[in-house]
This record gives sequence, structure tokens and C-alpha cells, in this order.
Amino acid sequence: CRLHYVLERARELLDYTDYTALYERYDSLPKISFDYAVVEHEPDIDLELLNLLDFATPHIAGYSADGKANGTAMSIQSLVKFFELEKEFDPAVLRRPPLPQQRMVDLMPYFHAGADKTELLYRAVTASYDIVSDDHRLRGTPADFEKQRGAYPLRREFDSYQVTAPETLVGILERLRFEIIKGV
Repeated sequence: CRLHYVLERARELLDYTDYTALYERYDSLPKISFDYAVVEHEPDIDLELLNLLDFATPHIAGYSADGKANGTAMSIQSLVKFFELEKEFDPAVLRRPPLPQQRMVDLMPYFHAGADKTELLYRAVTASYDIVSDDHRLRGTPADFEKQRGAYPLRREFDSYQVTAPETLVGILERLRFEIIKGV
């Protein structure tokens, strides 16, 4: 089963929190993809580890417009509750950020041209989040880790995008929280 294989490889890699041991065994480890969510000593990234990663970003979890809006809303709601201001508070002020101008992602031309599921998923994800640009910026100037986080380009999460997709992809895209428009 492919899922079992993925989970086993992930478990093997999770055993390595000591980077020295990881470097020593890296070439012999079975890998699907090699990524770490957080590295030791951020913002001073270990360049040897950076070179092993398939993709690297300046640890931008929560840096989307939606993540910032949700964090702000949770803080405001906690303050309202703490100061017992529920009667005076209008939750409508916590509305969602405006939708992106280009929110339609049409996968059907690629599907009709013979693209496989992996290619179609790649196109949906990269239309909404360009991890390759994040990776290039970080690799280009890893010493600017904090500066890159502070000036991170505003992006939206998947549920801000409408995807026209073949039926075979709908379930996966829904689990990623894309808004689906079924293709023909």
C-alpha cells in the first residue's frame, strides 16, 4: 500500500532530529521528498541542511492573508470574552479578506491535453501558492530569513480559489479545501 510506504519513510526521517546523524545517513535513507518544517537555530539556517531540502521557505506558516485574519480574529474574540464585551461586539467586523483578483483555476485544458493527476494537482496548487518562488528567494539569500518573513508577499489559502476540474480530481481538491467547479 502506497500510504504505508509514505508513512514508513516519514517515520524513518522523523527519527533524525540530530542533524549530524542525519547527514551521515542521508544518502542511504529511502526518500520520497525531504523537507523539514522547522530547522534548528532559525533564522541562522544550516546551509548543508538547506541543500538537502527539495523546497525551503522562511517558515511562513500562518503568513497567508487568511492566517493573519484568523489569528487577529482569535485574539479579538479572546479579548472580547476576557473583558465581557460580547453584548457590545459585532462579529461582522471579523470578515474575511477580499478574494484574490485571479481566483479561477481551470484545469480542464490540461486534462484534455492528457495531463495526469500529479500534473493537475501541481497546477492547482501552484496557481494559488508559488512555493518555487519562496524557495528561490530563501536559497538566494538565506541570511535574509527574517527579512523575508517580515516582507512576505501576501497570498491566499486554497479555499479562496475556484478550480474547474475533472471528476477524478474533485475529492482530492475538496480535501485541500479548494472551491470546486466540476468540469465537463
